[in-house]
Amino acid sequence: MCKICGNPDFDFRYVSGDLPSYIRNDISRHPLRSGIQVNIRDHAAHAGLTEEWEVHSRTLLLDFVVSGEYSCRIHGDGTTTHKGSGSSSIGYLFGHKQKMVWQSDRRARWVGILVDRSVMLELLRDGINQVVKPFDRLLRFDLQAAPLYVTTTTTPYMQSIVHQLLNCPYEGEMARLFIESKALELLLLKLSDQVVKPNPHDGNLTCIEKDKVFHARDILRNSMDEVTSLHDLAGRVGMSETSLKNKFKQLFGVPVFEYLREHRLRAAYEMLVSREWNVSQAAVQVGYSSLSHFSQAFRRRFGVSPSTVGRRKCRCPVMGIIARNRQQKAFPRQ
Repeated sequence: MCKICGNPDFDFRYVSGDLPSYIRNDISRHPLRSGIQVNIRDHAAHAGLTEEWEVHSRTLLLDFVVSGEYSCRIHGDGTTTHKGSGSSSIGYLFGHKQKMVWQSDRRARWVGILVDRSVMLELLRDGINQVVKPFDRLLRFDLQAAPLYVTTTTTPYMQSIVHQLLNCPYEGEMARLFIESKALELLLLKLSDQVVKPNPHDGNLTCIEKDKVFHARDILRNSMDEVTSLHDLAGRVGMSETSLKNKFKQLFGVPVFEYLREHRLRAAYEMLVSREWNVSQAAVQVGYSSLSHFSQAFRRRFGVSPSTVGRRKCRCPVMGIIARNRQQKAFPRQ
C-alpha cells in the first residue's frame, strides 16, 4: 500500500525527508475503480520548494498543470523539463526518481491521474499494437525500459475537460462516476497522440512531408502567439508556402490559419473560464495584438463576449473538499 495516498494499487515514496504539510492537507485524492486514481493539488508554492519522489509501482502517470511553474528532473536519464500553466505529461517512471523544484511563488493547481498496468491492459487489449514506439514499451511495462516522460502543451479541449473535472457538479457516487469519466477521457486524448491513425486523405504524402506538416501543426499549438505568417511557418518546417498550404489542408481538413484561429479562441475561452486571466491577458497570450479584433472574433465563434465568459461562476465541490481539508487538517474519508 502506498504510504502517501493509502491506495494498495500504487507505491510512491517521498524521499526528500518528512512529508510536507501541504501534501498531507492540500491534495485531494479520488480513488476510482481499482487501479485508477485522480489527485488534485491546490496549495501555495514558493521558488526553490523541492520534492523528490520514487516510483515503485508499474503505473502510467498523467498530469495537467493548471497554474504554477516547476522543473522536473528524471533520475536515470538526466533530462530536465520545465512545466507550467497549460502543460501536460504522460509517462512512466518505474524504479526511478523524479525531482520537482518549484520555480515561482504562484499558487500550484495541478491534476494528476494514476493508472495501473492491469487497467491499461484491460482497457486497450489488442490496441497496444497500434501505439507507436517508444510508448509501446510503456504499455508493455518493459522492466528494462528507460524512464519515459513526454511533456506537451495541453490542447484547449483537454483544458476544458480538466476544468470540468475541477468544477464537478455532482456529489457522492455521482461525483465519483463523473470524475472517472473525465479521467478516462483525458487518458484517451493523451494516448491518442501516440496512436498511429490512418488518414484516407494522406495517401500521396511522403513520410517526410507528413512529419513536416505535423511539425507545423505542433508549432501552431505550442507557439500560437508567435506565428505571424505562412511564409514564416513554412520556413520553420522546411516547406514552400504553397506546399504547406495544400498539404496542411489535406491532412487536417482546414486551412492553416483557420486551424490556428480556432486553437487560439478555444485556448482563450478556457483561460477566461478558469478566471485566472482577464480579457486583455488572454488576448495577448493567444496572439492577438488588438483587443477589439480579439473580442469580435471571440463573439463570432462563441456567440458571447469574452468579458461575459470571464464573469461566469461555477460550482466547485472538488475544490471545496480541498478547502475543507485545510480547515480540518485531515483528509476526507473515501
